[in-house]
Amino acid sequence: MYIGRWRIFMILDQFPNFELSVSLPPLMCRTITYLATALGAGISWAIDGSCALALQGVNVHPHDIDILTDRAGAYSIETVLAAFARMPVEYGETERYRSYFGIFIINGIEVEVMGALQVFRFGHWSEIQDPGSTGVRHVLLEGVDVPVVHLNYLESSGYLDERLKLEADQS
Repeated sequence: MYIGRWRIFMILDQFPNFELSVSLPPLMCRTITYLATALGAGISWAIDGSCALALQGVNVHPHDIDILTDRAGAYSIETVLAAFARMPVEYGETERYRSYFGIFIINGIEVEVMGALQVFRFGHWSEIQDPGSTGVRHVLLEGVDVPVVHLNYLESSGYLDERLKLEADQS
């Protein structure tokens, strides 16, 4: 399994605009490409979580779309996606997460926006995460440029291992 992860890194680093064949449902792909087009380059954002893994070739089964951004980006995204709002962006904390958080429903898919995210993992709160701190890779999905949180960061933060364990437990 570990060798497979590094193979993905090598493929993506050697061919940064390589279009991977991903295992996302067509409606989720269309929603991601809609988001990439609607949000454009004027807002600092990237696909995070299980969709970021899937878009970089990891075999996972996302149920929603997570968008990582900064505080200002969360409110800008809220403005752009206002017609799809289920829960407005506001700062919130749980035992596991702190962020400027909002929920949007697009094509029946839940899109969660997380600005200035912090995660409680390994017994402490992470530094604030945003696209500038995590590193972003651009992948092509159906010919559309999509920013995603870099796979290296998803691994070093512990998220990749957590998600792979969850996938194994669900199978």
